[in-house]
Formats: sequence, C-alpha cells, structure tokens
Amino acid sequence: MSFRADPRSLYIHIPFCVKKCRYCDFYSFFSSDDSFIRNILSETLNQIRIYKAQYCKSNFKTLYIGGGTPTSLKTADLGFFIEKILEICDSVPEEFTIEINPETVDNNLISLLAELPVNRLSIGIQSFNSNMLEVIGRNCSPRANFNALEMLKALDNKNLSLDLISSIPGQIVSEAIDDVKKALRFAPDHISLYYLTLEKKTPLYDKYSDTDQDENCWVEAADYLYESGYNHYEISNFAKSGKESLHNMNYWRMESYLGCGMSAVSTVYDENKCGSRLTASSVPENFLAGPDKQWGTKVEKLSSYDLLVETLMMGFRTSEGVDLEKNNDYFNLDIRELLLPVIEGWKNKGYISDDNKNLALSRSGRFFHNSFMIDILRYLEKVKYNFT
Repeated sequence: MSFRADPRSLYIHIPFCVKKCRYCDFYSFFSSDDSFIRNILSETLNQIRIYKAQYCKSNFKTLYIGGGTPTSLKTADLGFFIEKILEICDSVPEEFTIEINPETVDNNLISLLAELPVNRLSIGIQSFNSNMLEVIGRNCSPRANFNALEMLKALDNKNLSLDLISSIPGQIVSEAIDDVKKALRFAPDHISLYYLTLEKKTPLYDKYSDTDQDENCWVEAADYLYESGYNHYEISNFAKSGKESLHNMNYWRMESYLGCGMSAVSTVYDENKCGSRLTASSVPENFLAGPDKQWGTKVEKLSSYDLLVETLMMGFRTSEGVDLEKNNDYFNLDIRELLLPVIEGWKNKGYISDDNKNLALSRSGRFFHNSFMIDILRYLEKVKYNFT
C-alpha cells in the first residue's frame, strides 16, 4: 500500500506574525493580545492531543512548527508551548523543525533553542539585498539577516536551513547569484530556493506581473547551488547529502500527516484507497469552539483519481520521482503504461528518467514541471474512467 494510514508527521501552524510580507498568502495576522494568543495556543495543544489519540498508532517521526512566525511569540510562551507538545508526542521526533524569521533572533531565543531538542532551524532569509527586501516587504535588513545567521550557526547540533526567493521584480541574475553566494558563507545544510509566485490577493500581485520577473534569476541561482555541491532533490529544494527535509519528503511521497492550529491542513487515508483533507477554521471564534465544533474543520473527500493526480504531481517534483511498484500496486494499474504517450513525448525531449522502479523528470525536466503536469492532466481526462 502506498499511503500509510498511520500519520507519522505533525505540522503545527502558528498564525501570528509581526508584519505581513507583500508576497505572502499564508494565513497569518498580528495580535498584541497575550490572552488571545495563549488561548489559541492552548486550543492548538488540545487539537494535537485529540488528533494524536484519534489517528496515530505510533509516535511521530517528524515535527514541524511553522507559520506565520513561531518565533514572534514571547520566548516564555514558545518554550512552554513546545514543552507541552513534546509531552503529547511522548517522544522527541527524529526531525524537529521550527521556522524562524531573522528579526526575531535575540539572545533569549538562542538560549531557548539551545535547551530544546529542536534539531532543524529553518530561517526565512529571502534575500541579502536591501532593495529586494524592500520590494517583497520584509521586516528586516541585510544586517539583521547576517546577525541572525551568525547567532544560529553558533548553536551546536542544529541543522541550518535557509529560504531564499529569486526572480523578484527588478532583480537581475547577478543579484540572485550573489544571494546564493552569501548564503553559502554559512555552509547551511539545506537551502530552499523559491521562484517568486505573484499570489492573488497580495500587494505584489496588485503591483507587478510576470513580465516584471526574470526567470533566469531563479534558473542561474539554482544552477549555482547545484554546481556548489547541493543535491537538487526537489524543484525548489537543495541539500547536502543526507540533509534533505524528512518532513517535506513525507508530503511529496503522499504519506498521511496531521496539521494542527488555525487553518492547518491534515491528510488522512482510509481502507478504501480514498482520503480526507481536513482544514481547521481560520476564524478564531470557530477554532476556539474546540472539539465540540471540530475546530470549524472543513472536510474534503479525496477520490482514488484525486490521489493519483496528487501522487503524480508531488512525485514528479522530486529527483526520486514516482515509485512505480508501490503506486502500481496501490492504484491497481500500470502507471507507465497508462501514461506512455506522454512519457514517450517527454523522453524524446530528454526530460524523463525511467528505470524499472521509478519514473522521474530529469533535473532539467523539472524546470518544466508545470507544462509536464498539464500534459499529464489533459491525457488523464481521456482515460479517467479506467480508475475511478
């Protein structure tokens, strides 16, 4: 069976931010009400406790605290929150990640992180260029980025992961590569290099269009990272050997996972080869209504066809691709045979890596993932009746 019914990954969403960046469409907001913040955190702990009892037969392998900005919480509140999470989990996961924004890094946070069993620090640098930081509305400066990295790098036994954004409106290739070079000074274990997407309902979407972006900024920066020895294991992600994100690999491999907190998403599977996507409410009053109202959760049923499409979409993002044996067995079909016309067309372009076990896009092919998936979806619509 391809999809574990027993979730081994837990994502916790902290919805609070000091300031909303101009490119961000994740659910987050600012609050100075300590009582309200603690109520949200308390109900999040309650949801974790109940979800774990309801869905999990074993302990979590990965734990990821994201947002928002988890480190925007008061240090004492963050420490207490994490202590309670670990009590519920009943063990320290193999990979424990927390997201950090540079402007929140101070001596108090460093002291807390040194004491905690967090072993992966994911810091949202985005750029070292003051003009680019201004364009995307970041609440920090290049100096703040450098200072934060120097402080975090000094922590022992913590893997360091950096986020960078490329192809920002007005950015040129040399600036994109310069961001990568500056990041590499800190020898991070992992770098996520994102092509800036102009998301609807964000200030950047209202101000710019894709004609203001140079895609070569991302391509050249990605090539520089790859040539610097980082494994390009997913479209936007690069890692030193053995330092890939286990939590994110869980998503890309379509394993089940739990998400707790306001607006957090869970995906769970049943014995009928179908699934459910659970999304907690983003309305505070609904979320705080708790388990009696199921945290205002919306439930989306996922058919076998939905799961097949997502399996292909997620798998082809990665260098390992789609595991044919595992997924053929789960869906009771031959994926290579099903997609043969599309595969052959892309293989003739030199963009498909195909062996007996896995079907994957080549590294250059992954640059065209969207176009490839459009071809896949158009073709699947013609044969959909075969596996619904």
